[in-house]
Amino acid sequence: MVKTAVSLGAHRATGGSLLRRGGGLPPADDLPSFTLGSGAQMSPMTMAAAYATVAARGVYCQPIPIQSITTRTGQQLPVEAADCRRVLSTAVADAATHILQGVLVSPGTASDRGIGRPAAAKTGTGNHGDYAAFGGFTPRLAAYVSVFNPDNPFTTGAMIGSNACYREVSGGLACPAQMFGDNAPGATWQMTFLHALLGPLDGFVPVPASSPFYAQGNRRQLAQAALEEARRQGRWPRPGRPRRRRR
Repeated sequence: MVKTAVSLGAHRATGGSLLRRGGGLPPADDLPSFTLGSGAQMSPMTMAAAYATVAARGVYCQPIPIQSITTRTGQQLPVEAADCRRVLSTAVADAATHILQGVLVSPGTASDRGIGRPAAAKTGTGNHGDYAAFGGFTPRLAAYVSVFNPDNPFTTGAMIGSNACYREVSGGLACPAQMFGDNAPGATWQMTFLHALLGPLDGFVPVPASSPFYAQGNRRQLAQAALEEARRQGRWPRPGRPRRRRR
């Protein structure tokens, strides 16, 4: 999973690789909480690029802040290329988008952050009120908002009590006991996307019912279905390995 994150451009805020020790942290492979999205210390731009990869159906493009450089004489100077490349299959990216669209509808964690057009998102909240974030995208634009103590991003309780107050999209003051991703980060994202030039009203590519990622049932049912399919294709039992009988 860490290698997949790296392929989406994920790296530490210091610029270091997630595959190596850095910033006093071990490689991300040694951080069990990385699976839940914590402990890696990544910048908002890095996260926005990762969400943009999903929005682009699996094509990653390196963020380039400069679109063009023109001298006073009109000469065009070279700008670093975005080096766009496919890192996820369209099926995987579309399935991820399908799941993340559920965050913006009931009972999703940000069901009040819809923007009146197809969008997908994910909320993020630190365990002890030290961090809150919101990443979201449409088929054409992705953004990531994070709120934390800039002097110490991992200050316990930094956004609890009065420090959790923020302005809603309506302008009203909201003061939850602890700031969550759906609060200031979600409101900032929603306000931005409600006023951004998002272009035509595009929709996401739906996940076909035949997709292996579009299934219902619990883990045991899915595992049993996979086993039955392997048996039909002659892949189980494995050739050369006799089945053991229970006594």
